[in-house]
Amino acid sequence: MLSTPWKHKRLEILYQQNNECQVCKANGLYSKADTVHHIKYLRKHPELALTDSNLMALCDNCHFEIHHKNKPKLQLNEEKW
Repeated sequence: MLSTPWKHKRLEILYQQNNECQVCKANGLYSKADTVHHIKYLRKHPELALTDSNLMALCDNCHFEIHHKNKPKLQLNEEKW
């Protein structure tokens, strides 16, 4: 369950960053941000959970890419019968 302070901080960050994905924006694109990402992972740095400088607005696609960038892509091989 999400805490009330996190819900407020999430909305604050989205507002501060104009509801724009910061990764897309850095690449000259516009995407609506749906997620607020912890730059330094919450699990390792819980003390930064509500620190503005550790939070970034992202679209779902960029958030997925950040969390899965080191995982191998699934390769589909043609099935032979």
